[in-house]
Amino acid sequence: MKKDAVVVCDACHSREARVFKTTIIGGQARSVRLCEGCCANTLSPTEVDQIAAIEAASCRYCGGPYVTKVPGLSGMSMGGEDPEFVCGKCIAETARFFKQRFDEIRASGSKDEQRAALQKLEEEAALHMKRWISEGN
Repeated sequence: MKKDAVVVCDACHSREARVFKTTIIGGQARSVRLCEGCCANTLSPTEVDQIAAIEAASCRYCGGPYVTKVPGLSGMSMGGEDPEFVCGKCIAETARFFKQRFDEIRASGSKDEQRAALQKLEEEAALHMKRWISEGN
C-alpha cells in the first residue's frame, strides 16, 4: 500500500503542514501550507481562532463528527451566513424534512412572509431533529 506523501511547511520547511490557506486577491490565488507552529506566527488571531473552532466542531444535532459546514436557513434568508456543522446522517434527515415543507413556503405571499416562514421552519426542524435523535436515529 502506498503511503501518502507528507506536505512540508512553506515557512520552516521542516515540519508537516497541517493548515492550508488560499487567499484570492485581484483574481490571483496564493496558497500557503503551514505547520501548527508557523500557523500561530503567520495567521491573524482571528484566523487562528476560526481554525480552532473548526477543529473543535461537531454535528449540531447529534454531536458526532461533522462532514460539512452549511449556512443556516435564517442566515441565508437574511443574506448573511450562520454556519452550522452537520454530519451526513443528520443533513440527509434535515433535507428530507425541509423538502416536505418548501412548497408551502414558496406559495406564501410576500418576501417578508416567506422569511418569517423560513425562520419558523428552522425552529421546527431543530425540534424535529431533537426528537429524531432521541428516537435512536
